[in-house]
Amino acid sequence: YAAAESNEIAYTLQPQSSALKITIPASQPWNQSVDIKARLTDEDSQGIQGQEISFNIGGSTQTATTDENGYATIPYTPGYEQNVKAVSVTASFAGNESYKESTDNNGDPYTATAVKPVLSLNAEPGKGSEGSWQKPVELTGTLTYTNGTENVPVSEAEIIFTVSDGTELKGTTGTEGKATVFWT
Repeated sequence: YAAAESNEIAYTLQPQSSALKITIPASQPWNQSVDIKARLTDEDSQGIQGQEISFNIGGSTQTATTDENGYATIPYTPGYEQNVKAVSVTASFAGNESYKESTDNNGDPYTATAVKPVLSLNAEPGKGSEGSWQKPVELTGTLTYTNGTENVPVSEAEIIFTVSDGTELKGTTGTEGKATVFWT
């Protein structure tokens, strides 16, 4: 018998391309949560499940795992300190043996519209004090912003009450946007 020749062919599997696309609203008032999403897809535009996506928002990083449709979602709440400035948002997929890395920065920086808050103050003498200077005075500040036609309370904000004698009293707003302190 003659020896059979072997025609072995070696294949090297290459990771296929991936694409990442961020979806976020055009702008968002401060202190309101918004979902930032990124969809990871393969060469056929099908979602890739179970992959870690890294989101970088203004220098802060969070990660999320893609769902069955390829979407990774993180919540983001623009803070008051943002004060109408653009924030860079980037989503990145590091790649793996099956898919190449991909990144999206949504073209333009994300902008959160800082809405000017409205602070209303109310001072009431302590109960039964008839306005006496020796009794505590209740100072209440209510912090809201206008969302279209309604006033929305701002929670977890610090209000500093400064009395005419220079005394500073600090209160933190609750879910109704109110902070209360007592001054004697």
